[in-house]
Amino acid sequence: MTRYPREWLRADVLAGLTAAAVVIPKAMAYATIAGLPVQIGLYTAIVPMAVYAFLGSSRPLSVSTTTTIRSSRAPSSGASRPAAAPPS
Repeated sequence: MTRYPREWLRADVLAGLTAAAVVIPKAMAYATIAGLPVQIGLYTAIVPMAVYAFLGSSRPLSVSTTTTIRSSRAPSSGASRPAAAPPS
């Protein structure tokens, strides 16, 4: 952050707010579709992006919520599927 150009701040804040307006409702919807509480969607939208903002190494990289939702749903997805019937 010490080498961050101050002239980028306004544009970056505007880009962040614009992305949040799209990503937060999308993350809540994905969580609902995955059968998870809506709060999980909020966590997947905010926490990874905040962490990446401070620790990430690529300025144009896009961090999305779909992989985070899938990761949080994966352990329980196998248990919720019925066993396949043997072929006849």
